[in-house]
Amino acid sequence: MVFHIIDHVYLPFWLAAWNAAIFWHAMEEYSRRVPNGISQNTLAASFIRKMPLHGKWKEVTITLRHLTLCREECASYSYRGLVEFLQQAERYVEHLGLTSRQRNAAAVQLIQTKLIQPAVSQHLPTTVAQRNQVELHQMRRLFAEMPQAARYKRVAVMWVCWMDAYGAYYPRGWQATILKMEELVDEMPNIEYTPTPIIQELSAPTKSEGSNEPATDNPAEEDSSGDD
Repeated sequence: MVFHIIDHVYLPFWLAAWNAAIFWHAMEEYSRRVPNGISQNTLAASFIRKMPLHGKWKEVTITLRHLTLCREECASYSYRGLVEFLQQAERYVEHLGLTSRQRNAAAVQLIQTKLIQPAVSQHLPTTVAQRNQVELHQMRRLFAEMPQAARYKRVAVMWVCWMDAYGAYYPRGWQATILKMEELVDEMPNIEYTPTPIIQELSAPTKSEGSNEPATDNPAEEDSSGDD
């Protein structure tokens, strides 16, 4: 099986910023396998489609969808800017307001001040080829400068290799397998470059542990109706 963009699933047990970092690496790998790569706007829009449409991120997700899911090839902000915005927004999303109107207005303000306005001074290119070069450079710097992001990139390396080899087959269960990969990353240097069969062996449940999840089930993806 070859990893495909639709195989990526938002991981609700990790922060949104680290989901975005994992998604970037997974899509960077996928982009190498398609003829003309993926435009920056498609990349950002694809991740935002996977963000939660319920709970504390609801208003921010909806606003980002309206902002990003346009016909332009490049969004008005960089993907690194999106990751850093999600880091900052994590402190605010639970305190946007009491009413739906207050939360929606606060989400718009948060995105404008923390994501859109900082991007204006960057003068980002608007052609796909130039923009992709800038985005690649910025994200590589992000992983080099931010240890936590680099940690989750290592998990993403393992996950992409797993999906290439086994698809949605998770003997331990989907969530437990991903969390086990995180544990292996913390315990073993360069484990992400270990052959996938060995990672599968290390990730397999013990007899006493078993699996409390269906072995082949992936979580349902977020409803994407109205994205166009």
